[in-house]
This record gives sequence, C-alpha cells and structure tokens, in this order.
Amino acid sequence: MNQIENVIMTKHYDFQDKLKGERRERAAEKKKERMDSGKKLKLLSAIILKRSLEAQREADEVEKKKGRRK
Repeated sequence: MNQIENVIMTKHYDFQDKLKGERRERAAEKKKERMDSGKKLKLLSAIILKRSLEAQREADEVEKKKGRRK
C-alpha cells in the first residue's frame, strides 16, 4: 500500500524528500523552462508569419507580371 501512496503523492510534488528551499529552486527552474518554451513559440509564430507574408508578396508580384503581359 505504501507504494501506491508514494505514487499518488509524487504527482503533487517533484521531490517529496527535498528540503523546502530545494523544492522552491526546482519550481523556479520549471517556471523558467515554461517561460522559455513560450518565447520559442512566439519566435516560431513570428517566423511563420514573416514567411507567409513574403510568399503572399511574391504571389502578388507574379500576378502583376502576368497582368502586364496581356
């Protein structure tokens, strides 16, 4: 039964046997990791948006060139 209780408790705390200060440090590290992942997502979305705008601009230029030939 102790194993089941330990599994249940570890879901709530990363390191139950750690000191309070160590848990706080780990929580700060996790928060920083989450923030960094958010920054990566924002950067990726900005790159995707930039590429799509460039592709649209190129498509518009091609359409203009086709219109001039007629």
